[in-house]
Amino acid sequence: MPNRYCSIAMKKEFVVRKKIRLDSSLYSDPRQICSVTICTMRTLPVFRNVEFGQACALILVKYSNKRQVPIFAYCFMPDHVHLLLSASPTCPIPSFVGAFKSQCARVGWTSFDLEMSFWQKRYYDHFLRKEEDIAVVVRYILDNPVRKRLVKDWTEYPLCGSLVYEL
Repeated sequence: MPNRYCSIAMKKEFVVRKKIRLDSSLYSDPRQICSVTICTMRTLPVFRNVEFGQACALILVKYSNKRQVPIFAYCFMPDHVHLLLSASPTCPIPSFVGAFKSQCARVGWTSFDLEMSFWQKRYYDHFLRKEEDIAVVVRYILDNPVRKRLVKDWTEYPLCGSLVYEL
């Protein structure tokens, strides 16, 4: 009897992927706050171009307003993006992240001469637990450029902030 997990060279039509997402109801619950990290492919530093980062931050602002998705904190590092967000009643987190990535890619291709897709296909997420303080997580995200020695204070970094809190 043939092994159903035979090599891809022998049986290309079946690829078994590990399920990495939690129960889908978590991603649609506006009461659940989620930390998302979206990396670029091969750690391409596309957001080192501050103008491109600002264009993507503007996309984040417009799309979060349109879909009523609260962005508690965001930070565009050279090769990844941190978001602290929750779903809205009409937009689950995976839909929001997918559309955000797509819109940034489109702007990259049309306005910044990026010739290929620069995002990794997947992203990392972590739902805050009851004992986790949102203010501590917000500060951790905003301090990313400081920890990487890009700036001395996060307020000097042009690609981070909050769409919920006055900082």
